[in-house]
Amino acid sequence: MNSDESTANFNRVLIDNDVVRISETTVADTVLVALKPKIYPVASALTPDPTLKNSLHALLVDRPETRHVVFDLSGVKHISEDGIAEMMSRKKQLHESGVALSLAAPSPSTEESIRIKHLTKVLNVKDTVQEAIAHGLQR
Repeated sequence: MNSDESTANFNRVLIDNDVVRISETTVADTVLVALKPKIYPVASALTPDPTLKNSLHALLVDRPETRHVVFDLSGVKHISEDGIAEMMSRKKQLHESGVALSLAAPSPSTEESIRIKHLTKVLNVKDTVQEAIAHGLQR
């Protein structure tokens, strides 16, 4: 493999269901997780679901070299308190595996919910997916 291939931005969809879309990228050791809100009466709200926990566990087992996960929140219009608790649980799950978590492209409502809970210092929130991936490369 030449150096151009090792730094290329290849994506492969690993999981794609009603709750989460996980795509693998070969940019260093970063995995992009595009969260898709589960369909509930309140559309586009992120609520806890065991699929995310199980999917991340499977990913970390299959790809132990992963050191950075980016949650793409661009499809999430609102995050409930339970959704925030889910983000904190996934952050803990990843941290215990030596993996950093970044949140990318939150809607204004989602960003405000995170800010109100004073979690901006705990959760690394970036405006775009590209910024979040770049943050991981700088670690």
